[in-house]
Amino acid sequence: MSGKTKISIIVPAYNAERWIGRCIESVLGQTYDNHELIIVDDGSTDGTLDVCLRYKSADSRIVVISQENAGVNAARNKGIDSSSGGYLMFLDADDWIGDDVLMECSKVIKDRGSSDILQFPIISVMGDNEYIGEFMPEPKTYADKKDVLADMVEKKNISTYLWSKLFSSHLFRNFRFNDDIKFGEDTYALVDLICLSSSVATTSSGFYYYYQHDESVTHRENVPYKYRDLAIMNLKIYKALVNWNAEKQVIADYYPGVLDICMAASLNSKDKVETDELLDELDKMKLPLKGNKDTRWSKLSFIIGCKFTERIYNSIVRLRLSVSR
Repeated sequence: MSGKTKISIIVPAYNAERWIGRCIESVLGQTYDNHELIIVDDGSTDGTLDVCLRYKSADSRIVVISQENAGVNAARNKGIDSSSGGYLMFLDADDWIGDDVLMECSKVIKDRGSSDILQFPIISVMGDNEYIGEFMPEPKTYADKKDVLADMVEKKNISTYLWSKLFSSHLFRNFRFNDDIKFGEDTYALVDLICLSSSVATTSSGFYYYYQHDESVTHRENVPYKYRDLAIMNLKIYKALVNWNAEKQVIADYYPGVLDICMAASLNSKDKVETDELLDELDKMKLPLKGNKDTRWSKLSFIIGCKFTERIYNSIVRLRLSVSR
């Protein structure tokens, strides 16, 4: 990061009136001052837009864009189109960042050489900022993309979220987020961005504060596209692991979960043609380790689950899990 490269922070916001002020102030309070804050109001029906406009009137680094409700990916794409920074960061409207995040990230990139993606730590909180956990990467620079993806699926060093990362803006020259993916959209996009990157690094400095509450998208259970989108996302990861020649054991360990979610998508989705195509695609892929116990049980649940009801399938999955333990 030569000199003080400008960083664009993109915040998609929908009905976030209660939290958006805290989010904005965490950006304005950064010790690294060469940044712009782009807030895309995604058709909020509360006072979110008014709050954003008040902050904008007091700070020229804030850009506020309003659009009809189109979803978080469309909002992020609009923010990317309006950005001018050499690096991009995505920040959810109900979250916030520590005041030294941008400074610490800039130091890491300067000291270790430019990275296309930089992961920094996450602190998870809920309620009255009650601490509930953390994600603390070890400082590392990856030489191979397959290792990045392997660490991501094993949930170490690389999180599955778009936020808590800094991205080089060149990754977005010909890339935009898929509007059709509504659940698991972060991980779906992250696989593509890792593929486009030349260098990925992690740091233990700086903190992203992830605020969990009942209204967040990740806590919505009854979403019609949930299983379909999760199946598409997990199959994408599995294919990337295979194509990038990841360790066979990593691939084999990941396979049962992919099959389970594809089966759940087939049983729960209204679009049987699409979800059955996902199952067919997965079934045609060669299983990496024929002797893997989880793989054998998942294959059995696939065969039987295709013929019986969801209740019987779920019983088979529970049996598989109990045996695998």
